[in-house]
Amino acid sequence: MGTWGTKPFDNDNAADWAFELEDAESWDVVSDALRVAVEAAPSELEADQAAIAIAAGDVVARGLGRIDGPVFSDEVVPFLARVPRPSAEVVALAVSAIAVATSPEGELAELWEDDPGWLAENEQLITALTGV
Repeated sequence: MGTWGTKPFDNDNAADWAFELEDAESWDVVSDALRVAVEAAPSELEADQAAIAIAAGDVVARGLGRIDGPVFSDEVVPFLARVPRPSAEVVALAVSAIAVATSPEGELAELWEDDPGWLAENEQLITALTGV
């Protein structure tokens, strides 16, 4: 996995997934990515799937208007302009998916275990999603 930073789109898998947003007209592509994480046991979720779930969660938080600023992917902003605000169901799915994707039992967390910055980024994302 090519990774250059701790932010949700700072890896090849998330950046590649974002291309699916290019023609998307609904939250389905985001929900699908989130469901992959939610339906897996943390120990069985592959790192690339976890990274995509975190990026999808970032898109949801941006759709709520709780994250602004630059995003690595050029597809996110136009996608958000085309779709309505994410539903409460999509937000809850994002929170659950990120919990699984960042679980200490998971492969992605294992790869980041020596970097507190990654955990801090994901905690900020959960805060943005929950509004707490």
